[in-house]
Amino acid sequence: LERNPAACRAMVKAGWEVASHGYRWWDYQDVSEEVEREHIRRTVRIHEEMIGCRPVGMYQGKPNERTRRLIVEEGGFLYDSDAYSDD
Repeated sequence: LERNPAACRAMVKAGWEVASHGYRWWDYQDVSEEVEREHIRRTVRIHEEMIGCRPVGMYQGKPNERTRRLIVEEGGFLYDSDAYSDD
């Protein structure tokens, strides 16, 4: 988002609900809890700055066993697209 403010403006203008795709496209399996928590916080802050609101959806892409708990602790999300338990 930070690298393409014009795209952010276009998404807002189009009225899109912009889900967060995390701060970095990393495999979080071997990332410390502190770093992952900070990445989630940065993701929310950047989303607020660039889109004008908090993200209501999260998709980290490569979560670990802590990711869901950290997302719930951060709060404010309506959905977590990393969950595949409803198949």
